[in-house]
Amino acid sequence: MAIPFAPVGIDHIVLLIDDMKRALTFYTDVLGCRPGYSYPALGMEQVWFGSSLIVLWDVTHPGGTKAAPPVTGGRNVDHVCLATSPFDHDELRTHLDKHGVEIVQEAFHG
Repeated sequence: MAIPFAPVGIDHIVLLIDDMKRALTFYTDVLGCRPGYSYPALGMEQVWFGSSLIVLWDVTHPGGTKAAPPVTGGRNVDHVCLATSPFDHDELRTHLDKHGVEIVQEAFHG
């Protein structure tokens, strides 16, 4: 049976955060995301990373209480890989270091 659709890409990912100002600064100033949709009543901001949306949902905001996972001490997501072009490992490390981003673990694929 044929699949009635074609995979296109990632529409959006939702990241649970607890510091909206810091998260927005990272995604816009460090990664160069463009502002997207804003839902202040939910404690939610969205930014564009290329053609995909990254949804930042503040679990400390009253509107974000339903977003909080029913676990404590867990992560908000396992991992996300953001594709960039061009990719220069040393240049990327230097850029992230300038912005105080700590690389906890590196993995190389392909």
